[in-house]
Amino acid sequence: MLKVKEGIGCGIPYSIIVLIMLIMAFFDFEMRIIMCVVGIPLLLYIPSFFKEIQMSRDGCLIKVFFWKRFYRWDAFETVRLLDFGQYIKGGNHGNAPYFSEGILFCTRRIPKYPVKVDPPTYFLLRDPLGLRSFYIQFPPESAYTTKMAFGVLEYGFYPYRVDRAEFMSKVEEWGLKIEGLNVPMPPEQLAAKKRK
Repeated sequence: MLKVKEGIGCGIPYSIIVLIMLIMAFFDFEMRIIMCVVGIPLLLYIPSFFKEIQMSRDGCLIKVFFWKRFYRWDAFETVRLLDFGQYIKGGNHGNAPYFSEGILFCTRRIPKYPVKVDPPTYFLLRDPLGLRSFYIQFPPESAYTTKMAFGVLEYGFYPYRVDRAEFMSKVEEWGLKIEGLNVPMPPEQLAAKKRK
């Protein structure tokens, strides 16, 4: 079994911000307006920070807070190997590593994933609570943690990181079909890659 979490722990600060905004909105009318404009989108985004994925031979268990749902592997209509790092190359984020090559899982068919959009933004628009889709990524060697005398040093954060060799051994063991790895990419995804 493989367990994958968001891994950067930034859901707690967002939760605290929304809680403070809710308390302030109770006492101040202007804060209620700000809460509607800022707080509601934050409320939609927060669950994705607490998502945990457990993958096994039979399928995948997605946990978000107290909600959990098990999907068999054949329930995913899209399982595709993509280079999420293309988003960083296209944006103005400098050299900050956030996304690398990974796999996109979705219970709906995604004809073509936009190559210039990072996975959290894409899923925020299509599955804001993250209940029917997720992604994992394979960070480069330089992104793994190093034990130092004073603690652990981590090079960049990669949400939902998985060791590539470990996952690929599970793919063979479980017999998963992944577009772009052991199954051909859909033609519309190949056309989108050529246009970029």
